[in-house]
Amino acid sequence: MPEQRCKSCGEEIIWCKTEKGKPMPVDMAPDAGGNLIILPDGTVAVLKGNDLAIWRTKKGYALHTSHFATCPNAAKHRKKKGTNETQS
Repeated sequence: MPEQRCKSCGEEIIWCKTEKGKPMPVDMAPDAGGNLIILPDGTVAVLKGNDLAIWRTKKGYALHTSHFATCPNAAKHRKKKGTNETQS
């Protein structure tokens, strides 16, 4: 999992893959309010409902947040639906 800094805001991020294999920036710092776990193979699992409640009570496992949710410049990096172009 490559660690980098966001090109827009400078925060430390980890590049992971979604379950569909797409790259996803994740905040490097753990977040008790997050809903993602980083699996050993570098993919992220999104936790919802009871799974999320159970995971928050487990010790030794860090929850994380998608950097798209926290970056003040995230809209600049979102792709237009059906294209490879970013929104301006």
